Amino acid sequence: KSLLKAMSAPMSTGEAWRTDTTQVAQVFWRGSFAMAAGVEAVRKAARADRVTVWIPGYFCDEALDPLRRLPVDLRFYPVLEDLSPDWSAISERHAELPSAQILVLVHYFGFPNATNQAKIFCRQHNLVLLEDSAHVLRPAGGIGNGDLSIFSPWKILAVPSGGILVTSQELANHLPSAQLDQRGKKQTIHWLAKRLTQKVL
Repeated sequence: KSLLKAMSAPMSTGEAWRTDTTQVAQVFWRGSFAMAAGVEAVRKAARADRVTVWIPGYFCDEALDPLRRLPVDLRFYPVLEDLSPDWSAISERHAELPSAQILVLVHYFGFPNATNQAKIFCRQHNLVLLEDSAHVLRPAGGIGNGDLSIFSPWKILAVPSGGILVTSQELANHLPSAQLDQRGKKQTIHWLAKRLTQKVL
């Protein structure tokens, strides 16, 4: 009954992931695709040929695959013992790069990172703040206040997929379509068949 109900349920409007009414939430197959779409939206909004994306040094390489297909330059920044960015290292290197730049701040395992400090830093250095909240179910306590936010419900809930990108309306105008690709459809069907078989057995 639960599976059948889930299959016929309408798609979420994303209200739970928005911190105010001026934001837009869009659903993607995975958080990595949501991140790539957000980065591409920033590049288009800035009318830049390429965009520099600052990523923490420990970031999962698999999650970067969609980003590597775009006109981006990845820069890996060192982190401190509490996993917050090494601000001085970024400050030293960012000035020599093109102006369109994004700082990815990861809320590792759902623990809020240095969001307020990141917002101040990004404002001072003209960077766009992208919060990777893949291990967080919804905005709370200093999470979800950046220019863009990524959530991955499938990492927390028993669902086959789901990446949520939250942006301003201005950036949302530059987003590509969030339609599921054929691989996503096949994986969803496979997941449903597997869960149904487990339930029957």
